[in-house]
Amino acid sequence: VKAKALEENIQQKTRNSSRYRYFREIMYRLKKAYPWEMEILEKEADQGVYSLVNLVIVGRYYRFVRDFIVEVIRYKAEGLDFILMDYDYITFLETKSQFHPELLKLSESTGNKIKQVIIRMLKEAGVLTIKNGVKTIIKPYSRDILAARYAERGTIDDMMILLMTDREINSLRGKYG
Repeated sequence: VKAKALEENIQQKTRNSSRYRYFREIMYRLKKAYPWEMEILEKEADQGVYSLVNLVIVGRYYRFVRDFIVEVIRYKAEGLDFILMDYDYITFLETKSQFHPELLKLSESTGNKIKQVIIRMLKEAGVLTIKNGVKTIIKPYSRDILAARYAERGTIDDMMILLMTDREINSLRGKYG
């Protein structure tokens, strides 16, 4: 798979180093996937479900992404504040840097790139819409399709990445054990 992916440049990267780096990152992320998630990724035709499963896997691999989704996106949605502002990310980054001072060493361009990638993943997963520059948080339609699966076979963290409320999580956990 690796040889074919790199040879055929399926990620469409111009430099070999970029191809290797992207391939390595994808492999690391997929190692965090549950077998049933891999089945979904292999067979799922619905882009929303596919992207949301990918988001959960990414959140499992990158604690920073998971924390942003749970501590900012989910928190705002629970408080019925559905507009994501630039200062929400800045505040989150400042708070995290108190516990992870290495975040203060990121260049501005690197910090902006991380923010762009997170926003793009949220948009692709159906968690965020952007219209006229306004970022609106929504509960993705595919969330309900996956909720029972994650309640039965996943973790509470996974369910939180799906933007499930504590009440929804407790209800499903009680039902599926």
